Amino acid sequence: MANRALRRYVDWDNAASTKGMVSVPSRVLAKLMESKTSSEARELGRWAGTSLFIPNLKAQFAALSLDQALRTFRMLDSYGGRFGFDHKVTGNKHVVTIIQPMGENWSAYYAGSLEGILGDYFRKRLEITVTSTMCVCEFED
Repeated sequence: MANRALRRYVDWDNAASTKGMVSVPSRVLAKLMESKTSSEARELGRWAGTSLFIPNLKAQFAALSLDQALRTFRMLDSYGGRFGFDHKVTGNKHVVTIIQPMGENWSAYYAGSLEGILGDYFRKRLEITVTSTMCVCEFED
């Protein structure tokens, strides 16, 4: 238990305090997202991916890799509690799945985030499917 608490502090709590992140109740985020259209939510996600996620990762790692970005999503799943994350690789095909309970606009937000990170930054050609509870992103090496 002590190791888990220490790992959480190093991976999440310390990063949150130094990177300007704050905890916000899920209900507040859900209410804010209700005022967006699906395309606005997706664009917000794309902005967050390119303007927040990538710069924070670049500050943490000397050379940013796709693997590090995907591991960070897994860490956010473990400690953030806002979504579930899965990444499967078969041959050269990657399937990234984000599952969340807060509606289609949140799925659109995560789709936009993946477009910004995997599409814009890592230059992957993405196929993304969005439902009210999940975002599935497929790409090849």
